[in-house]
Amino acid sequence: IGLTDRANALNSTVLSRLALFISKVQALDPLEDFTGNRFRSSGLNPIPCDECGRDKGVIGTLRMSLDIGPAKIVSLTGYIDSSWSEQIDADASPLPITNTYLGQSSRQFSEELRIESDDDLPFSYIGGIFYQNLKISAKDQCSDFDLGVRNLATKIRTCGNYDRDETTMGVFAQGTLKLTDSLKATVGGRYQESDRDIANSRYIATPGTTCTVPSTDPVVLATAAAVLGSRPFSVSRSAGEQRFTPSASVEFTP
Repeated sequence: IGLTDRANALNSTVLSRLALFISKVQALDPLEDFTGNRFRSSGLNPIPCDECGRDKGVIGTLRMSLDIGPAKIVSLTGYIDSSWSEQIDADASPLPITNTYLGQSSRQFSEELRIESDDDLPFSYIGGIFYQNLKISAKDQCSDFDLGVRNLATKIRTCGNYDRDETTMGVFAQGTLKLTDSLKATVGGRYQESDRDIANSRYIATPGTTCTVPSTDPVVLATAAAVLGSRPFSVSRSAGEQRFTPSASVEFTP
């Protein structure tokens, strides 16, 4: 009986504290009903869940070949179009204190055109050209921090943009000579050039609005730096590389 009384007293204390917490939250957000579900974010928070998003993608490939007797010409085409977006309630509470919005899209196109001989010839070969372009874009990836809790004028929004454009071209060739029935030698190589352009920036949005207009107010910029450690910047870089990769091998089959 003594243990039961102590357990009941403990439960009463816990429930009373929980009721006090609920009343304080509902005083700030009357729409928060604490309904049991898998989301902590509800009420007046604009994000309907703790972490939710959407992904979509389109992938296509096309292979064509043309037989020209002892060899054939092969074309390989690839295309990828993908995007994703995500909303995160970073503070995981019913109050709209810290919310993050992310998103990115990418497109990739590739083409390979090659000629390859039959494998049963005394000298077999393969050679061709390759092209690929990749574009990645992430626009207005923003994080909100509400200093006043549901006060638009005191909300700090930091946003970032990222763009990448990369192109790769190459040529390749490889030949295999059968020296005997059990011995063959292979020599080949690949030459490749790549160029990429990258742009990355961050800005502090103008308070009092929900848009993504950069602010130039020194007070706003200083507050964002002090509270969030975020400062505006803009960086762009271009780079390229050339590379040749040779290969050689000897294969012996007993």
